Amino acid sequence: MANRQTEEDPAGVIRCKGVNGTLLFDGAWITIDRSKGILARSTVGKGEKKIALTQITSVRWKQPSVMVRGYISFSLAGGVETSSGFGKQTIDAAKDENAVIVAHSQADAFLALKGTIEEAIARQHSPGADAARSVATDPAEQLKKLAELHDSGLLTDEEFEAKRAVLVDKL
Repeated sequence: MANRQTEEDPAGVIRCKGVNGTLLFDGAWITIDRSKGILARSTVGKGEKKIALTQITSVRWKQPSVMVRGYISFSLAGGVETSSGFGKQTIDAAKDENAVIVAHSQADAFLALKGTIEEAIARQHSPGADAARSVATDPAEQLKKLAELHDSGLLTDEEFEAKRAVLVDKL
Protein backbone atom coordinates (compact mmCIF):
# COMPACT_ATOMS: atom_id res chain seq x y z
CA MET A 1 0.00 0.00 0.00
CA ALA A 2 2.88 2.38 0.53
CA ASN A 3 4.30 4.61 -2.19
CA ARG A 4 1.62 4.01 -4.76
CA GLN A 5 -0.59 6.12 -6.92
CA THR A 6 -4.31 5.47 -6.83
CA GLU A 7 -6.91 6.21 -9.48
CA GLU A 8 -8.03 9.27 -7.47
CA ASP A 9 -4.50 10.73 -7.30
CA PRO A 10 -3.41 13.18 -9.99
CA ALA A 11 -0.20 12.40 -11.87
CA GLY A 12 2.95 13.07 -9.84
CA VAL A 13 1.36 12.58 -6.42
CA ILE A 14 3.26 10.27 -4.07
CA ARG A 15 1.17 8.44 -1.47
CA CYS A 16 2.54 6.53 1.55
CA LYS A 17 0.20 4.82 3.99
CA GLY A 18 1.44 4.83 7.58
CA VAL A 19 0.11 3.36 10.80
CA ASN A 20 -1.95 6.39 11.86
CA GLY A 21 -2.44 8.22 8.58
CA THR A 22 -1.55 8.58 4.92
CA LEU A 23 0.96 11.08 3.60
CA LEU A 24 0.53 12.57 0.12
CA PHE A 25 3.06 14.82 -1.63
CA ASP A 26 2.35 16.62 -4.92
CA GLY A 27 5.54 18.68 -5.18
CA ALA A 28 4.11 21.78 -3.49
CA TRP A 29 1.89 20.48 -0.68
CA ILE A 30 2.10 17.70 1.89
CA THR A 31 -1.25 16.31 2.96
CA ILE A 32 -1.62 14.22 6.09
CA ASP A 33 -4.88 12.30 5.80
CA ARG A 34 -6.31 10.75 8.94
CA SER A 35 -9.85 10.15 7.66
CA LYS A 36 -9.58 6.39 7.14
CA GLY A 37 -8.96 3.71 9.73
CA ILE A 38 -9.76 3.54 13.43
CA LEU A 39 -6.20 4.35 14.56
CA ALA A 40 -5.97 7.36 12.26
CA ARG A 41 -9.28 8.78 13.48
CA SER A 42 -8.49 8.11 17.14
CA THR A 43 -5.27 10.14 17.17
CA VAL A 44 -4.65 13.87 17.01
CA GLY A 45 -5.54 15.84 13.90
CA LYS A 46 -8.51 13.90 12.53
CA GLY A 47 -9.32 14.53 8.87
CA GLU A 48 -6.90 16.16 6.45
CA LYS A 49 -4.10 18.63 7.07
CA LYS A 50 -2.33 20.37 4.18
CA ILE A 51 1.13 21.85 4.72
CA ALA A 52 2.74 24.04 2.06
CA LEU A 53 6.28 22.97 1.25
CA THR A 54 7.40 26.56 1.82
CA GLN A 55 6.31 26.32 5.50
CA ILE A 56 8.47 23.29 6.31
CA THR A 57 11.77 24.03 8.05
CA SER A 58 12.87 20.44 8.66
CA VAL A 59 11.89 16.81 8.27
CA ARG A 60 12.47 14.53 11.26
CA TRP A 61 12.81 10.79 10.78
CA LYS A 62 13.00 8.02 13.35
CA GLN A 63 13.86 4.72 11.71
CA PRO A 64 11.42 1.96 12.69
CA SER A 65 12.74 -1.44 13.69
CA VAL A 66 11.09 -4.84 13.79
CA MET A 67 10.22 -4.22 17.44
CA VAL A 68 9.55 -0.44 17.54
CA ARG A 69 7.67 1.85 15.18
CA GLY A 70 9.25 5.00 13.85
CA TYR A 71 7.85 8.22 12.45
CA ILE A 72 8.22 11.04 9.98
CA SER A 73 7.51 14.52 11.31
CA PHE A 74 7.53 18.01 9.81
CA SER A 75 8.71 21.11 11.67
CA LEU A 76 7.09 24.37 10.63
CA ALA A 77 8.32 27.94 10.86
CA GLY A 78 7.09 29.39 14.14
CA GLY A 79 6.15 25.97 15.48
CA VAL A 80 7.06 24.84 18.98
CA GLU A 81 9.65 22.06 19.06
CA THR A 82 9.33 19.55 21.85
CA SER A 83 11.82 16.98 23.03
CA SER A 84 10.86 13.50 24.11
CA GLY A 85 12.23 11.41 26.92
CA PHE A 86 14.11 8.20 26.25
CA GLY A 87 11.82 5.59 24.72
CA LYS A 88 8.90 8.01 24.23
CA GLN A 89 9.65 9.49 20.80
CA THR A 90 7.10 7.42 18.88
CA ILE A 91 4.44 7.83 21.58
CA ASP A 92 4.92 11.61 21.47
CA ALA A 93 4.91 11.57 17.65
CA ALA A 94 1.48 9.90 17.76
CA LYS A 95 0.22 13.06 19.49
CA ASP A 96 1.84 15.38 16.91
CA GLU A 97 -0.51 16.58 14.16
CA ASN A 98 2.48 16.99 11.81
CA ALA A 99 3.73 13.40 12.17
CA VAL A 100 2.81 9.98 10.80
CA ILE A 101 3.79 6.75 12.57
CA VAL A 102 5.67 4.28 10.35
CA ALA A 103 5.92 0.50 10.70
CA HIS A 104 9.10 -1.39 9.75
CA SER A 105 7.45 -2.72 6.56
CA GLN A 106 6.64 0.85 5.45
CA ALA A 107 10.11 2.33 6.08
CA ASP A 108 11.53 2.11 2.54
CA ALA A 109 8.59 3.94 0.96
CA PHE A 110 8.65 6.66 3.61
CA LEU A 111 12.43 7.08 3.30
CA ALA A 112 12.06 7.60 -0.45
CA LEU A 113 9.29 10.14 0.19
CA LYS A 114 11.46 11.90 2.80
CA GLY A 115 14.27 12.21 0.24
CA THR A 116 11.89 13.63 -2.37
CA ILE A 117 10.52 16.21 0.07
CA GLU A 118 14.00 17.26 1.22
CA GLU A 119 15.13 17.69 -2.40
CA ALA A 120 12.08 19.87 -3.11
CA ILE A 121 12.83 22.00 -0.02
CA ALA A 122 16.46 22.37 -1.09
CA ARG A 123 15.42 23.47 -4.60
CA GLN A 124 13.19 26.15 -3.09
CA HIS A 125 16.04 27.50 -0.97
CA SER A 126 18.64 27.51 -3.75
CA PRO A 127 19.82 30.97 -4.90
CA GLY A 128 18.62 30.35 -8.46
CA ALA A 129 15.06 29.68 -7.28
CA ASP A 130 14.70 33.19 -5.83
CA ALA A 131 16.03 34.80 -9.00
CA ALA A 132 13.71 32.72 -11.18
CA ARG A 133 10.72 33.64 -9.01
CA SER A 134 11.53 37.36 -9.13
CA VAL A 135 11.89 37.33 -12.94
CA ALA A 136 8.66 35.37 -13.26
CA THR A 137 6.72 37.84 -11.12
CA ASP A 138 8.29 41.18 -12.16
CA PRO A 139 6.25 42.65 -15.06
CA ALA A 140 9.20 44.77 -16.28
CA GLU A 141 11.41 41.68 -16.56
CA GLN A 142 8.61 39.79 -18.25
CA LEU A 143 8.28 42.61 -20.82
CA LYS A 144 12.00 42.32 -21.61
CA LYS A 145 11.67 38.55 -22.09
CA LEU A 146 8.57 39.07 -24.22
CA ALA A 147 10.43 41.56 -26.44
CA GLU A 148 13.31 39.09 -26.85
CA LEU A 149 10.88 36.36 -27.92
CA HIS A 150 9.22 38.74 -30.39
CA ASP A 151 12.58 39.92 -31.80
CA SER A 152 13.70 36.32 -32.29
CA GLY A 153 10.53 35.55 -34.24
CA LEU A 154 9.05 33.13 -31.73
CA LEU A 155 6.01 35.40 -31.17
CA THR A 156 3.86 36.96 -33.87
CA ASP A 157 3.03 40.67 -33.74
CA GLU A 158 -0.50 39.85 -32.55
CA GLU A 159 0.73 37.51 -29.79
CA PHE A 160 3.31 40.06 -28.68
CA GLU A 161 0.80 42.92 -28.51
CA ALA A 162 -1.75 40.84 -26.59
CA LYS A 163 0.76 39.69 -23.97
CA ARG A 164 2.35 43.17 -23.81
CA ALA A 165 -1.03 44.77 -23.02
CA VAL A 166 -1.59 42.37 -20.12
CA LEU A 167 1.87 43.05 -18.68
CA VAL A 168 1.60 46.83 -19.06
CA ASP A 169 -1.63 46.69 -17.03
CA LYS A 170 0.36 45.06 -14.19
CA LEU A 171 2.87 47.93 -14.03
